Amino acid sequence: MNRTTRHLGHRARPVLGRSGVALCRIGWLALALAVPSARADDWLTGAPLARQLASPVDVAWSGSPLRPSLERLARAQRVAILLDRRVDPDRPIELRLLDAPLADVFEELAAREGLGVTLCDGVVYVGPPETARKLRTLSALKTEEARGLPAAVSRKALARAAMRWEDFATP
Repeated sequence: MNRTTRHLGHRARPVLGRSGVALCRIGWLALALAVPSARADDWLTGAPLARQLASPVDVAWSGSPLRPSLERLARAQRVAILLDRRVDPDRPIELRLLDAPLADVFEELAAREGLGVTLCDGVVYVGPPETARKLRTLSALKTEEARGLPAAVSRKALARAAMRWEDFATP
């Protein structure tokens, strides 16, 4: 198993509880911030997302700001990307990959820029390496914990809803 499949291709084993579920929901909510014109139902999930992450793409970024580059990639590939607010969205990036799997694009970008990347609940998270390492495991743990709650509480904790907000909105 290579680094890409470890972070973007395989499921994490359940370990924690409800805060991980909330954390991934925050990711979905933050998509409006990363790609304002996209709707939650425009993003690929499940098997279609896995196929897209394995599909070859060409990327040529030379001095391009990070956020607009990720926004274009997200729209073109229909892959939800969350850029952590602790990462400078205007930092110039250098990356040229031809016919590379989309998952490798994220991994290579993260490696070159000193970032972390992981797939969490259908969202590609790009942020500080330590946060990326913990995020998916925490989410799996919290999801498993929520499944162990009484049925009504579990349904509410695991329910999904599309949400959005404007750039620079107060949290």
